[in-house]
Amino acid sequence: MTGSAGIIAIWAAALIVASLLGFWIVLRIRHRALSDQTGSGLGLTLADLRRLHASGELSDEEFDAARAAIVGAAGGKPQGARPSTGHGQDGFHMQAAPGTDLTGDPLPKPDQRE
Repeated sequence: MTGSAGIIAIWAAALIVASLLGFWIVLRIRHRALSDQTGSGLGLTLADLRRLHASGELSDEEFDAARAAIVGAAGGKPQGARPSTGHGQDGFHMQAAPGTDLTGDPLPKPDQRE
């Protein structure tokens, strides 16, 4: 019985080592995959956009749209907006400055509504 107990102990130790090694490999792969996902996902930076816009490859509208997408992906917020003290569904509200909408444009006067 002593011989089979020794074999079982060896296989149990080997199984534990293999499990720990597999866990470590999965953690390394996950860490590497998550660290590769930084950036805007478009492969462009704001400097790239400025260069394309300056060379005429992007129109003003295209530049503004791409810039807004990159700033939005980076977690920026529109000008004129500030976080409120309340918590929304995602834990964050946007609240416009008095007299403006969330983009910073002035609100229409009551007599200008259609």
